[in-house]
Amino acid sequence: MSQKATASENASILQAEGNITINQNVSFTEVERICTILFENNFPKLLDDAKKQSEEHVRSFVKIALEKIERSQSTIDIAKLAEPDVQSTFNSAVMTAARKGDKTDLDILAELLSNRLQSGNSDAIDLAIEFAVELIPKLTNAQLNLIALIKYIGEMCVNIPSFLQNDAMYLDDYYRKVYIAFIDNIENFTAGDIYTISSLGAACTFERDKLSFKSSWVRNTYSFIDFTSLPSKYPHLNLVLNFYIENNLHRYTLSTVGQVIGVLLLKKHIFPNFSLSDYVN
Repeated sequence: MSQKATASENASILQAEGNITINQNVSFTEVERICTILFENNFPKLLDDAKKQSEEHVRSFVKIALEKIERSQSTIDIAKLAEPDVQSTFNSAVMTAARKGDKTDLDILAELLSNRLQSGNSDAIDLAIEFAVELIPKLTNAQLNLIALIKYIGEMCVNIPSFLQNDAMYLDDYYRKVYIAFIDNIENFTAGDIYTISSLGAACTFERDKLSFKSSWVRNTYSFIDFTSLPSKYPHLNLVLNFYIENNLHRYTLSTVGQVIGVLLLKKHIFPNFSLSDYVN
């Protein structure tokens, strides 16, 4: 016999394998309960060993997600958990965590959930977050790093106050952090990684002249830099630009989904105060 789920005036229905009624007046303590129910409804028949492992993955993920949500409580609307599309996004994230554990970036996945609860998001950012949750488990660490580099070099970069423009070490230190976070630890990277990013909808190509890109980028981004002094005075900036150009990253621009992932990676590794509303076009 099929059963139809109904919701009272102050509740909404979360559909997984079964029907779960969730009160709209949810609190932060409800997040863990919701994630546990989602897991149990979606993985009812796992063998004991596999279920224990998946449960541990979910516990680790929920702990990270709760920390991020509680840290952002002044800017989020926890009542959004009662919305069906938000519940669906949480469901996708929990299922990814259960299946893959630390084989995927649980920190970014949790950051996406926290940002999905932000009260001031545009519809475009909310939709991009939903797609990003589905995309994260399909991307390797190398591919995620490439997305962060495209976002940073192609669309952002550090704004240097005029009184620090003569301090080469100040600027180069940012690019040292970029190099360590996104280039130095790239393993098994191939040209196919960037094509995968594009085919999954996180980036698209456009024409840029490879030979003139480096000099024009430096001139347009940091006009106070003498280009000929780049290798000696700004060695990490030079390394980052060389990697960027040699791997043809200058030929790609990110979709909204790619931008969301890129900004959150930069927030995780270098710029903790970054927000999607400020840096996603």
